[in-house]
Parts: sequence; structure tokens; C-alpha cells
Amino acid sequence: VITLGVVACGGNNPTPASGGGPVTMAELFPISGREAFVGQWFQHGAKAAVDDINKNGGVMGGKITELLQDTGGDPVDAVTAQRKLLTSNPTFEVGPSSLEIQGVIKNYDPSHLVDFMAGGTSQLDHQPYHYVFRTPASTRTLTTTIACFVIQKGWKKAVMLFHTPSDT
Repeated sequence: VITLGVVACGGNNPTPASGGGPVTMAELFPISGREAFVGQWFQHGAKAAVDDINKNGGVMGGKITELLQDTGGDPVDAVTAQRKLLTSNPTFEVGPSSLEIQGVIKNYDPSHLVDFMAGGTSQLDHQPYHYVFRTPASTRTLTTTIACFVIQKGWKKAVMLFHTPSDT
């Protein structure tokens, strides 16, 4: 749904709004490195969305094609990966994760490339970039929402456990 809305509004490539043109979705994911498991999840979700959208007529008649670049889970490597993607003039971008976004976040507004960042860091709760949208909520937002739910239900005791996996 988000993809359809952005592409219908034009994004970086005006062709889809005029109908039937190709829609290029740049994917900037951590496919290698210590966060590779997250990149695989992102890539799988993107493929599922693209398949569903394309099977149902695409975006205003245009089929979505995917271009993937690997950030290696590193903000510095994300810069090089994003530059490669930008040479293809994508319509919009999905990713990177909150681990790599700081390396490339300043590039979206000048390039007018809409980005759907895949990460929940609370550091971006009040970010000033007009072309960057965070798809999942931050942990701070989620815990506040859970606390409000618990209070509304009148529960007096609750336990929340959050896990951050590491390779140690």
C-alpha cells in the first residue's frame, strides 16, 4: 500500500504516474556481515510485496523491478551501495536498516528519492528529512503503546522482555 501511494505520486521517476511505465525499487539491505539475517528478512518481505503488486496489475500498469545492493551492515559501505543504486534512477528505495541509515540519510532530500527505512531506532523519531519514512515504529513507541494498553486494561503487573541478538 505504501509503495502504491508513493509511486502513484511520482517518486523520483515520473513515468509511473503517467501510466504503464516501469517502476524501479531500489533495495539497500545488509545481505552480508553480522546483520545478514535481517537483510534476508527485508529482502524476502520486499519480494513478497513486489510479487503481489505485480500479479495484481502493478502500479498504474507498471511492473515493479528490484535492484539490490548490499550494505554489509555498515554505514560506510551503505554509501557506496547507494551510489550504485542511484545510477539506475530508481523510483523509490526500501532500506537501509537503522544500522546503516546514518551513512546515507542526508542523500535522500537533495536527490528527491523517497526512502522507506527499515528500522525502529528512536534516534529517528524526530528526523528532519522529508523523503525518509521509517516503516516500523521505534522501540520507545512500541513500549509506550504496550504500557498504555496495560494501563487501559487495568492490569497491575506486567513484564516486557526485549532481546537484542548479538554474535557473542
